[in-house]
Amino acid sequence: MHEADSIRAVTLPKHARTVGSYAFYNCRSLEELTMTDSVSAFDGGSLMNCLSLHRIRLLAPPGGATCLPKILGETASELDVRFLHGDTCTPLLFPAYTEERSRTSARRTSFSAVSTAPGTATASALTARR
Repeated sequence: MHEADSIRAVTLPKHARTVGSYAFYNCRSLEELTMTDSVSAFDGGSLMNCLSLHRIRLLAPPGGATCLPKILGETASELDVRFLHGDTCTPLLFPAYTEERSRTSARRTSFSAVSTAPGTATASALTARR
């Protein structure tokens, strides 16, 4: 039996390839997860009941292949995701930000994975109408 409630941060080994199903199940105090781009599989339920998780650190270049889409599918909370590569830190906004007005208004803005700072991740989806 592990002390799931005492785990606050996890850094996966540099060459880890898979995070198994329910690996962090009931780690309700887990706030931060750090991993490299060597992790290519993030199995279902891995973050179930990780209610405090709000930081993901990926030691990988932005735009590179990672298991990030699977991780984002495992959580419904707001996450501060950072790609760390050399001296560069690239933030990613998740979940998507959406702004809508009533049907009589022509303004609609929605985007996901957007940051406006130089050297940051580009939008995976971006629409704006005025």
